[in-house]
Amino acid sequence: LEATGFPDIPDEMAKVVAFNVRITKAGKRMAETVLSDNEKGLVSALVFPQKFMQAYSNMREGAVVDVKLDATEDGTLFVDRIL
Repeated sequence: LEATGFPDIPDEMAKVVAFNVRITKAGKRMAETVLSDNEKGLVSALVFPQKFMQAYSNMREGAVVDVKLDATEDGTLFVDRIL
């Protein structure tokens, strides 16, 4: 038997697969996260220092979250809002 999706992830939400903390050159904390949708699609996104504390408290590995992503000018995805 092979599951084609994650039944515990509602539409428009994502499951946190990885949350890796980094330190910037300025000494601030940021993170790189990997998110999965309910169809097992993976996406990597950055969490910039301005959103780090909110993300750190809500985006633990395995957590199901409602996040809105945006892209930088070069196409890099980042966490814009955590609802």
